[in-house]
Amino acid sequence: MRFCKVLVNINSSKEYIYSIPENLSQKITNGSIVIISFRGRKRYGIVLSLTDSTTISNIKPITDVHFNKPVNSAYIDLIKWISEYYFSSRGSVLRNLLPSLKKNIKRYTLTNKNVLTDKTGKHLDGLYTKKQLMKTTGINESDFDKLFEEQTIIEELQSIIEPGSDTVVLNNEQMKAYNILEESLKEDTYSAFLLQGPPASGKSEVYMKAIDHVIKNTDKNIVLLLPEIGLAQYMYQKIISRFGSKLTGLYNSELSDGERYFYINAFIEGRKRILVGTRSATFVPIKNIGLIIVDEEQDMSFKQTDSAPYYNARDIAVYSAYKNNATIMLVSATPSLETYNNVLIGKYKKLLLKKTFMNTPIPEIRITDNSGKRRMLPVYIIDAISNNIRNKKQTMIFINRRGYLNLYKCKQCGIYFSCDNCSVSYSYHKSSNEFLCHYCGSKKPHNSQCPKCKGKLVSSGVWGTEKIEEIISKMYPDASIKRMDIDSSSNKGVRKQIIDSMINGETDILIGTQMISKGYDIPNVNTVIILNADNALHLPDFRTEERFLQLLVQTAGRAGRRNEKGNIIIEGSFDGMNVSDFIKNLDYDSFVDIEMKRREELEFPPFSRVMRIIVKGKDKNKTIKNINEIFSMIDKYAKKNRSIRAFPPMPQIVEQVAGVYRYNVYIFYKEFKVIYNIINKLQSIRNDFSIDNDTY
Repeated sequence: MRFCKVLVNINSSKEYIYSIPENLSQKITNGSIVIISFRGRKRYGIVLSLTDSTTISNIKPITDVHFNKPVNSAYIDLIKWISEYYFSSRGSVLRNLLPSLKKNIKRYTLTNKNVLTDKTGKHLDGLYTKKQLMKTTGINESDFDKLFEEQTIIEELQSIIEPGSDTVVLNNEQMKAYNILEESLKEDTYSAFLLQGPPASGKSEVYMKAIDHVIKNTDKNIVLLLPEIGLAQYMYQKIISRFGSKLTGLYNSELSDGERYFYINAFIEGRKRILVGTRSATFVPIKNIGLIIVDEEQDMSFKQTDSAPYYNARDIAVYSAYKNNATIMLVSATPSLETYNNVLIGKYKKLLLKKTFMNTPIPEIRITDNSGKRRMLPVYIIDAISNNIRNKKQTMIFINRRGYLNLYKCKQCGIYFSCDNCSVSYSYHKSSNEFLCHYCGSKKPHNSQCPKCKGKLVSSGVWGTEKIEEIISKMYPDASIKRMDIDSSSNKGVRKQIIDSMINGETDILIGTQMISKGYDIPNVNTVIILNADNALHLPDFRTEERFLQLLVQTAGRAGRRNEKGNIIIEGSFDGMNVSDFIKNLDYDSFVDIEMKRREELEFPPFSRVMRIIVKGKDKNKTIKNINEIFSMIDKYAKKNRSIRAFPPMPQIVEQVAGVYRYNVYIFYKEFKVIYNIINKLQSIRNDFSIDNDTY
């Protein structure tokens, strides 16, 4: 009997010995994903090594093999690297591969619609179960198996879309960038590029041509990562219209367990070659990678912040490209300073697009002060929307607050109406007629009173997306208006519907949060209005100004996407702020040049790295005691090593969420090896904390 060491999808790096039953002996090898019984529960794990003998007794057998083919050694190395770099167990990293063991209900479609007809002679187009297909066409099981083997019948999640023709002709700048990429792709070695260009400069067309090269000239596979589900779905549709649906798969957290299983299996078996997804797609074990693209690489959504491992999908993608000898493209109009610095020190090569694809004029930018309590929309905003409707143009209104009215306080005693379990104020949502905490989700009735004096609650005048939608709807009753935020688009497929309606010209006005600022190409959007823009500048974070300008440039980039000049209205008060000079021309590059010098003087990232030690607890005093003890230990190490700076404990921006208190210690460091040894020593002493490395 043979045995194997298995890494189990639990919060542990320990390897467990299992025996290999005779009926599975030909199926199990290094990298096999297997079903096991672990402490009375059905779980899965990955086989790391095989052996002919063991001294351990009472060994349980492997229950089954989960996929027909194993993952490769590069994927196992990736699990180890993520575990070490983000200070998380290998098992918890593996747990991100499959949230569930459920398989999908198999659906089949025809690759050649002329082969089979139904009993009336009509050609088939759609998805069917095996039973439905046999009943509809009258074929028997033997016929089905033969057609499946010939790939006339294939398993799929949608009807076949054939590849389209590539009608886009690259301009000189784009072609120059592509030619450099093509040479890299031919060399079959690791190379990293930053593709930078203003919104509407045609960055996606450059990487589309690179994808085309890989598909037509190699047997390698492609990964395209996007920061947001709606944008991933949008790009997925563009990819399948160019390369067809048979080669392309989508992966994000919105998929059902069965859909995830189907796509993971399709990529493990090599049936699909182009993976389009959000950050969770970095855990799909796609083999033989030739090209990885991270679009909007600067976006914070690539960083996992909810639970360990606190990984950054962009950085995992870079390491994965390195292990696979692949080319990686980081794409952005406003690259992060970390990526920008990697260009300066020669780690990445820069490909620059200076012009918009269709030589679109620079948009007209108007900056207005919105100081004081808001009571109505100003005339200049109303005029801009009215002109757009009259000229059959579309408008996007960005406000980074969801809900109807935010910040309620007591009219009598003046205290703010805050969540009982979180240190944040409630927001009123008119659609559900209740107060909602945006952190723990707790609710209060609309007629709530001040918890302190039973006084009446009144709004402080801070509007959210719901309020803007209501005002605009009353002003323009005949216009088609959509709202895109977490509340309005949480159901599966809704984001795609909203964006499709904009692209098709069916929506006149789109109101939304950061979701609408992503890289959508909506040709008829003429005006972008950014409300309360300066709110994002008042956060206690050294990256605040960088992120603010990135958001402004990205959001403004939705206006004037063809050869027509766009209009941008930025509402906010920027007096005395460092970014005021750069906002007028959306001059991100000049800001970066100055900000890099400031960061270098302060030894802030990218000239150091930031680690966050997190301690959580329901007992506030005990949590503070624990974080202080951990800081004292870290501070001792820091005083002996000048490459480390530890800052005293502080509560998170929202100190309490769902009754749990949250405190941080921030550490700035330069050498990973040094901090790795320190944290390992700390973890050997206590386990009441978690680590967020390269924190965002």
